[in-house]
Amino acid sequence: MKINFRFLSSLFPYYMVEIFLVFFGFFYGLFLCPRGIDLKPIIQNRKSLKCYIFATGPSINDFDVGKFSGNDCFTLSNFYLHKDINLINPIAHFVASYHKPLQKNNFIDWIKDIHYKLPSRTVLVTDIRNKKLFEKAKINTRKIIYVPTFPFNSVFYINRFGSQMRPWSIPILAIPILFLAGYKKLNLLGCDHTTLKNYKKNIKNFFPNNMDIRKKATDSTHWNKLNIIMVLQNELLLFKQYYSLNIFLKKKNVKILNLSNDSWLDFL
Repeated sequence: MKINFRFLSSLFPYYMVEIFLVFFGFFYGLFLCPRGIDLKPIIQNRKSLKCYIFATGPSINDFDVGKFSGNDCFTLSNFYLHKDINLINPIAHFVASYHKPLQKNNFIDWIKDIHYKLPSRTVLVTDIRNKKLFEKAKINTRKIIYVPTFPFNSVFYINRFGSQMRPWSIPILAIPILFLAGYKKLNLLGCDHTTLKNYKKNIKNFFPNNMDIRKKATDSTHWNKLNIIMVLQNELLLFKQYYSLNIFLKKKNVKILNLSNDSWLDFL
């Protein structure tokens, strides 16, 4: 089941679409979403109520990542390419969802590369929509957690079974999972979200673009089928997801702290 957010937005005012998705999200979360997400591989390795989440923005180069060794660390997407990945020995690594214009066979190669280069104890966490691609990658020696997500791009909803909104960026998948795993203070590093600076150009990360083995992911071809209105709509949804997630977690006495100096998440 899929709901086309852009199609609905073309028929009805934006606020009406959001109200509909909130009510549908509540219904979906109660009756339709998959159950039984197992977070024990994360919880049993938790040493603190504080954790560090490492993304791939350019500001990562401002940190001495190795100094975070010994803390509860979690990594996202291409952070497995960082030279200190074995030093921080992440408890879990969150893998972004496949989406166009990425190529499926190339994406499977990326999954394999992540598996080969991560420390052996690191659990993989990904959207349940990636399950078939992970099965094709034949990763049999590492624990994988599949997270149920809604079949539409909502602003925010999470329930006690671990299902959540479809994340517009991989930190949006990671933060609710770590909240459910019992963390009370979540520190973000490299969650810059400054890609608009690179519109129609190569997207800058802490690593050179040629290290990303996914085609059309961070090079200039990423923008080929996008125009500025589509890009701005996507960015608005991303920041609204962060904003509503932050409000939700504040009510649960959970803090999200943005440690990066060059980040557009200025409300964290």
